[in-house]
Amino acid sequence: MISLSNYEKKVMYVLAVIFVLCVFEYTLFTLDVISSNVEDFLTILILGAVSIYIYNQPRARYHTKDRLLGYYFIWLLVCGIVFVIIYFGCGFLFGFGNNPYRQDAIGRIKNLLIFGSIIVLKEWIRNFVVNKVDKKNLFLYALFLIIMFTAIQVNILDVFDATNIEELTIIVSQRILPIVALNIFLTYVCYVTGYLPAILYMLVTNIPIWFFDSLPNLEWIVTAIIGIAFPMIALVSLMETVNKHPSSRSKRVNNEPKAKNVILWVFVGGFCILISFFTAGLFKIYPTVLVSGSMSPTINRGDVVIVEQVDSDSDVEVSDIIMFNTGKYDVVHRVVEIKYVNGAIKYITKGDDNEKADSLDIEIRNISGVVIAKIPYLGFPRLMFENAQFEDEINAR
Repeated sequence: MISLSNYEKKVMYVLAVIFVLCVFEYTLFTLDVISSNVEDFLTILILGAVSIYIYNQPRARYHTKDRLLGYYFIWLLVCGIVFVIIYFGCGFLFGFGNNPYRQDAIGRIKNLLIFGSIIVLKEWIRNFVVNKVDKKNLFLYALFLIIMFTAIQVNILDVFDATNIEELTIIVSQRILPIVALNIFLTYVCYVTGYLPAILYMLVTNIPIWFFDSLPNLEWIVTAIIGIAFPMIALVSLMETVNKHPSSRSKRVNNEPKAKNVILWVFVGGFCILISFFTAGLFKIYPTVLVSGSMSPTINRGDVVIVEQVDSDSDVEVSDIIMFNTGKYDVVHRVVEIKYVNGAIKYITKGDDNEKADSLDIEIRNISGVVIAKIPYLGFPRLMFENAQFEDEINAR
């Protein structure tokens, strides 16, 4: 039989109430038995009751020295500001849309009071859970809390609405994984620094969303990259400032954390997100892996080609290597002829290693872009998951 300490029993009581809130989330809330206003009120009421119970318990002690707490306040503030800059910066790249939150004066005050209160209560509870249990059981308690807080914030049952693997990928990547990543990050923040820096980070990243008239209208993959990558990069950078002293069983913060580490990790994080956008094809120039040998020896299987998007027929000339879509897949071949058919421009393409031209006449709407560079062999890992069986479908007139 598992033996629980007195504090762990109290943590179990707290988690039990949070579980009840999860049950409400998937019954009363999801089934629209009650209105959204009542839902918010009930959520605050339950979290508030738990918080009052926690307030009457001995304080949960975070795992850093008091003299270093100011450093972490600044660190979380910088992280929050950088996230806002990246998030709204993407709006200038990909466009803005309507804000679903009320934007009149009363609505903004309501957003701050209701959603701000939920943030404060959740981080207060999170701090108690992760800092009141024995270290040997910390992982299990933290994991359970992360799952339940994720379930409260996003409907995990949405995965069952997916009709194919593509929809499932979008739902999981856009709605669920970013919330999981954020909860992992905040759980570690509370463990190291307590609830106040975690609250600061959440308010900094959410207040602009509650108050601005328009929000970035992002593709699902952009939302996924930002939502997953940024908290994980911030988590790694925080962990870099924490080490384990041989003489102590508990984690301590380095005696001399350097402010330049924050700038370094912010730069690294921003760079990684930009690289993610680049590889996902979200910029005008993007990479792709050649899985066919039809362009040998100019471009070989496993080479990565850099493609620049084109906007009009004037951007494509004879001898250009283009990437076009056949309706089933993307092909990289060379333009060998341009002709007019009934007033429309048609492109005849051919693989350098093929004897005959392709059987498809390509129009500008089919062309994804022009190849401007290649990186040999970089894409070989992808070849394990791809094949070139489609070549026979487009070759030979």
